[in-house]
Amino acid sequence: GWRDTATMLAGQRRRVTKLVSRMRLRAAASALDRWIEFSSEARRMKQVLTGVLRRLSQRQLSAAFNRWVEAVQAARSDRAKQARMARLLGRVMNRSLAVAFDGWADGVATATRQRQVTERAMRRMVARRVAGAFSGWRDTAT
Repeated sequence: GWRDTATMLAGQRRRVTKLVSRMRLRAAASALDRWIEFSSEARRMKQVLTGVLRRLSQRQLSAAFNRWVEAVQAARSDRAKQARMARLLGRVMNRSLAVAFDGWADGVATATRQRQVTERAMRRMVARRVAGAFSGWRDTAT
């Protein structure tokens, strides 16, 4: 009777409790499995994104470095062009100075020759006059 019914109910209660516990444990285990899977996927995504960001950052850094190298090369090229232009201008200026100096030196040489020619002509003229005066004095004195 009563005892059997109570025992049977207690047994059913234990089985139901056990079943509910198992269902709860399954739900908790399932939730834990989903959380582990989500966590693992999130970790993997973080690694992938970190790699992508690192590559992008390296590309940007590489591009910035390449732009810097190009700027340095352009500056060197500009400096080399400026140095070549300065040397060319120096040669032109020195050539002008050399031409001017040569002109001055030619002028000095010409002036010196003309002075020498003029001095010789003057000496001859003076010598003729002196000779003429001496000749006239001698003629008068004799």
